[in-house]
Formats: sequence, C-alpha cells, structure tokens
Amino acid sequence: MVGGTRRDFAQGQTRARHEDSPKGGEFRAWHGFAKAANFEPGTDLRRTRGSGFCATFNNMLPLPDYEELAKQAHGHLCAGQILGLRMALYGVHLLGIEDPAGADRKRLVTFVEIDRCATDAISVVTGCRLGKRALKFRDFGKVAATFCDLRDGRAVRVVARESSKQRARELYPEIENKNQQQMRAYREMSDGELFDVQWVRVQIGPEDLPGYKAPRVVCAQCGEGINFRREVMRDGIVLCRACAGESYYQAL
Repeated sequence: MVGGTRRDFAQGQTRARHEDSPKGGEFRAWHGFAKAANFEPGTDLRRTRGSGFCATFNNMLPLPDYEELAKQAHGHLCAGQILGLRMALYGVHLLGIEDPAGADRKRLVTFVEIDRCATDAISVVTGCRLGKRALKFRDFGKVAATFCDLRDGRAVRVVARESSKQRARELYPEIENKNQQQMRAYREMSDGELFDVQWVRVQIGPEDLPGYKAPRVVCAQCGEGINFRREVMRDGIVLCRACAGESYYQAL
C-alpha cells in the first residue's frame, strides 16, 4: 500500500505481453505456469493419475491430509470439498506461495465466487478466513477463486471446468453414486482437466486489506458504529449502509 491508494494486483493472460501497472511498475505475463510457480526448468508439471501432486512445496501437505482437515472443518467430505482443495493447491502453486497457512499467511488474499463446500476447502489450504479479512466473497455462483499475492502483486483466477463432471462419468462409469464417482475422479484428474486459469488484475482498496486501521465512525441515524470506511455520506451526514437504503433485513 502506498499513500493510501488502491493496491493493484495484475497479471496478463498466460501468453500476453508485458503490461505497465498504474504505478508505473511492470508485471510479467508468464508463458505457462511453471515459471510463475518458480519450478526448476524441465519439471514435469503434469499429474500422474492416482499418484498425488507431482509438484508440492515442502510446507504443503499431501491431498489425503488436507481431505481430513476439510472433513473436520466442514463436517463431511464431498466432491465439492476435493475440488476446492485441488483448486487452492493449484492456485498457490501458480503463485509460488510455499506456506500459505503458515509463514506466508500475510501474503495471500483469496476471492471466492460461491458459498458452497469448495469455499470451506479453499480456506483449509490457504488459511484465508473471513475474520482475518483475507477471504473475500463475491456472489457470482461460480466454482471459482482468485488468489492474490500481496507481496509480488500478481493474481490468478482458477475456475472449475464444466467438462469435469462428464470426465468423471467417463473415468468411472461403474460407480453409480455421483458424489463418490466425482470424488474419486477429482482426486486423480490432472489440473488441466479440472480447471481453467486466468492471470487477472484485481484492485483492492487499502480499507479491504488485512491489518487496515482507520477511525470508527457512528451512523447519525441509528447510532451504530461503522468500521473500514463502510459509511455512506448523504448531504454531509454519515449513514450506515442499512440506513442509507442498502439493508438486507427489515426490523420487526
């Protein structure tokens, strides 16, 4: 954050040219994700079916361990949970973040686009939580997440492919239970089969970053306190969003 201005996390499309940021810095558009994740040249980034992740950082757990943590956090394990785990593992690898829930915990902000099972699984891998202001929800109804590297100013959006369900049916037609069929397939399918990737630009205001501090103001109408610059100014009067007409509830 510089001088209270909006922080810009940018990356071009996978094969795009260099692009100047609003601050005059330059963000490199990577040709493929191997360089973005800082893997050694020649590393085989394809995933061998059934073998687990072939490219894992020392501080990351194997998928079965994350499955157990996700089950404890969410209450059950399902295909959506496995998809969310795979999505988050892929996202942090693309960014080269080695320990998102530990040493790198202040480096990552994640935007999720659906309030379903996958989102809880994403939190397990990334350590991003709503209460830490590191998890942002945008209700787009899509199984997708954007992972923002606060240190390096890069962001990658990972989206579940619609074709993954059909691919699960093709791989395991003998499994009648759809959830069990997808769980098994999602453990084994390659990242390319499961996800589409976009390097994207995300603007995050300083008031939306973890650790932001600002004076608390009080709504002139209801008297309730307002944090993080969420007030609305009407004719010079401070209002909360509810009193300004944006309420999601009706008083009884």
